Amino acid sequence: MPLTNRPEGVRRMIHSMQHCVSDAGSPAYLYARELEIIPTMLDVYSGAASKVLSSESYINCTFPKVRSIRFKFLDPSALEQQAYNAIASPAIESNISAFVQRIKLIAPLAKKITISVSPLNTHEPLFLVQPFSDLVAQLSQLAVDIDYQLSQQPVIFDQWLSGLRNLVYENFDSADGSEKIMQLARRSASTLKSLDIRVAPVFDMTSLIQNDDGSYVQYPCLHTFKLNDQRGSDVTRPPVFPGALPFPSLRHLEIGSLNHFGDDAVFRGNAATL
Repeated sequence: MPLTNRPEGVRRMIHSMQHCVSDAGSPAYLYARELEIIPTMLDVYSGAASKVLSSESYINCTFPKVRSIRFKFLDPSALEQQAYNAIASPAIESNISAFVQRIKLIAPLAKKITISVSPLNTHEPLFLVQPFSDLVAQLSQLAVDIDYQLSQQPVIFDQWLSGLRNLVYENFDSADGSEKIMQLARRSASTLKSLDIRVAPVFDMTSLIQNDDGSYVQYPCLHTFKLNDQRGSDVTRPPVFPGALPFPSLRHLEIGSLNHFGDDAVFRGNAATL
């Protein structure tokens, strides 16, 4: 149920919020559990998105039961790309911040953020990098579930992931970039509670529990670990850290059938927790 039409091709907004306007007096929106937000980058950059959410129609909209927000960013058109190029950087930063603040007010108890985007085959990849980084950075105190489907765009993958840290949930489904996923996991080691990885390339467990300098990484809060590696027979055995327990709080472990960990040192100490 779309929220608004996009006058002059600029606005495209929230999926469930129509209840606040068209169903005035109806309590239906009070029971919504998830919001789907479907803007283009230009909507956020130009300030159109935050203006819609700050308008008289929506300024008092609050979803008390929403726990999950899904951002689905659409491909920019050629005209939108040109319009973006005309916006000054300070204005972009201000508009992104205003948009995120409105989202926080609309769904103050949200605990899960999902970000998805369709592959960009014809547009400038850098068009997406900064807003993703800024949005997630400002929402990183919430649980962030990343539905990443830009394996065709390694430039975006590298630049976007490099700015994220201290996440609570990571959920990756990617055909590329497993090393980048592991780097993000290490940066979030102290806060990560759930890690779900579905990757096609060879998965190197070493990079999950060992930093580039060889130091040991522990995940004190991680309670759920799921791995489905389509070429699991090539999984690298990690080094043994004497007395180490990488996942002291692990309670749920799922390993794809193609993985052969055997008596892998990574999970050897979890007999009492699983």
